Amino acid sequence: MLGPFPPPVHGMANVNLAVRELLTRHDAAPPTILNTAYTSIRRTPASVLLKTWRVFASLVVFLAMLLRRRTLCLYVSVSGGPGQLSELPFICLARLAGTNLRLHHHSFAYLNRRSPLTAAYCALAGRRAVHFVLCERMAELLRAHYGRHLTTTVISNAAFSRGNGTHTAPRSGIATIGYLSNVSEEKGIKEFIRVATELAAQDAGVRFAVAGPCVDQDTHTMVLQAADRLDNLEYLGPVYGANKEEFLTTVDVLLFPTYYRNEAEPLTILEALAHCAPVIAMDRGCIAEQLRGGSGLVVPQGDDFVDRAVNQLLKWIASPREYALASRESRRAFEELRNTNEVSLQHFLKLVANP
Repeated sequence: MLGPFPPPVHGMANVNLAVRELLTRHDAAPPTILNTAYTSIRRTPASVLLKTWRVFASLVVFLAMLLRRRTLCLYVSVSGGPGQLSELPFICLARLAGTNLRLHHHSFAYLNRRSPLTAAYCALAGRRAVHFVLCERMAELLRAHYGRHLTTTVISNAAFSRGNGTHTAPRSGIATIGYLSNVSEEKGIKEFIRVATELAAQDAGVRFAVAGPCVDQDTHTMVLQAADRLDNLEYLGPVYGANKEEFLTTVDVLLFPTYYRNEAEPLTILEALAHCAPVIAMDRGCIAEQLRGGSGLVVPQGDDFVDRAVNQLLKWIASPREYALASRESRRAFEELRNTNEVSLQHFLKLVANP
């Protein structure tokens, strides 16, 4: 398995961890991990240098395994941008050795527009490579940009989601509106603060909670200043494990105003739905396929997220019955995604664990 593993915590790393645990339970021989993660969500010179060393060390380990003929399959979490360059030597070595390639895509950065680097990546991987994608839209864009011959198989992140919210009952009203992510402008923290400001001005009687590490000091300062200025907003900092579960049980609506270029199928949205919390999110990646039925609101790109979110929240606050229905639909949407991916999960295991 080649790719990032926690820490730091982010969507791709969490999915890789879940896949590793799944494969370890499935097979007596656990996968060999080639961890290429940055050491911090902040791209400091030190973290870049350490990542470079990790990639080089992983390449040496992989080459040694190939020389000993100890690997039948290379599973790669495909990077969303220039990180693909560091994966190409592994792809080339695997092709030369006749090793099966399983490529798991987690980014729309090279699907929203064609990338020459990704085109070379797919060409080098060859026709026998299997491409795992997160939704039908992702499969269609991958084939449209990089070749109709590509073998794609859809498996949602819901298949690997561990936080199932089984102890959470449908909600009857809105008390807390949450934000859960690595806190940054591209993940929409400014829009979240603007929604909190609008509802504070209208005395809506709800609180806003921000959870997650800030990607840089400027963002951290902005969030703390907003929390000082607004009585209805609180910054909780990073939440993991039991603290994250507790946070999700208190959130009645999740706002996800993302502009992140890699955004694909956020685990945060799945976790909120599992906890009966409707989601208001920007339409990026596979999000529209996550928020099916009446489980929330998908805001089209180009629309004013703040205006749409405020209107929807006020509507739910004024109509607890309508909100309660959305809460029930949220859990139903999660269960539908997870259940429909049971067959996909078995196919995934067959292709990866028994290539």
